[in-house]
Amino acid sequence: DEKADKEQPALELLLRFSKFVLRTIECGYTPEILTVVYSDQLKLKGKDRVYDGDRKLYRIIYDIIKRGQEREEIDDTYSCKEIGKMIVTVFRGCFYEWSLSDGASSLEEYGGRMLRYLISSFSVRYDRKMCVLEAMFNKVLALLFLCVISNKANIIDRLFGL
Repeated sequence: DEKADKEQPALELLLRFSKFVLRTIECGYTPEILTVVYSDQLKLKGKDRVYDGDRKLYRIIYDIIKRGQEREEIDDTYSCKEIGKMIVTVFRGCFYEWSLSDGASSLEEYGGRMLRYLISSFSVRYDRKMCVLEAMFNKVLALLFLCVISNKANIIDRLFGL
């Protein structure tokens, strides 16, 4: 259900979509085919390349990230395109490793672990909580410093029950 997908947290949706991509590649291609595809990519230019940013894979990823940034679920330090390119780069690395190992392990499981780690690093919750805690800590330090330099030791005593 597309509506349910849009209401799902963006990071979860991004991970679900990433696992879908990995599963699709694993079930639809052999490591030998991927080797040929990627070696041919080195010879191509422009829009013929698999990693062209206008392809549907990129547009879907960009859309999920943009929605997550608008809902303040995904950190906006990087643009949706920069984050999307990072994710696709991890896809490529996983495809490469899977091809080198001749499909020895599950692409979906291995790539899913890599992508879960990367995608979770874009969560805004941790960064914002740390900023709030850091700001509070800095205010307390500033207050203590002012008390010390203004010889208001009795205020410090009252604050800490000394």
